[in-house]
Amino acid sequence: MTVATKKIIANWLKEKDEKKYLELEKNGTIECLFNTMELNANEIMLRYSIGSIYKDCPSECFWDVGKNRLLLTSEVSKRHIADSLARELSTGTNYDEIKTFIEAKLCYSEQDLKYMLEEDNKSISPKIEDFFYSGRQISVSEIA
Repeated sequence: MTVATKKIIANWLKEKDEKKYLELEKNGTIECLFNTMELNANEIMLRYSIGSIYKDCPSECFWDVGKNRLLLTSEVSKRHIADSLARELSTGTNYDEIKTFIEAKLCYSEQDLKYMLEEDNKSISPKIEDFFYSGRQISVSEIA
């Protein structure tokens, strides 16, 4: 995920539902989005449970919100990345909308962001921009 993609996602969430955005900000999910680094994984196994019943399932992608990392296998698709992010960012009622939006904006460059903002006559929220210029981002070495 590029910095531009992170800005676009955060800004879109803020525009769509300010209350939900503030909730995500308060619980640390927005900061996690900003700090998330992509890491390669040979395989990803997710464990699902209902009561005492467990099931392990392979996955192409997993967003580990608590550790600010997006684990990706070599077979991952943009759709799976969008799905993983949308699960943490949706309110439940807007899951498909968020997933589709994220998928369309993955890998945006700063130039893509600039053109999109000019075309839509919009800007990134100053609060979101400030995060990326405050030096609060973590580096790869901090999570390795």
